[in-house]
Amino acid sequence: MTWIDLSGSQLEKARDKAKQKGVQVDFLQHDVGNLPFDKLFDVTIMMCEDGVPLMETDEINFKILKYGHNC
Repeated sequence: MTWIDLSGSQLEKARDKAKQKGVQVDFLQHDVGNLPFDKLFDVTIMMCEDGVPLMETDEINFKILKYGHNC
């Protein structure tokens, strides 16, 4: 599992929780609008405040989700 966030403080909180739960996660700090991947993941899930993407347009949301093979 890979967790990507722009916020270093949010990544640190997530690292601490994963460690407490004994869960193995790769944490990466990136801007999701400009990721350095090309179909690297089997599935992508975008979770934002209240489950509503924060990007300005559906096109930007699709660009982010395309990093998964099934999107």
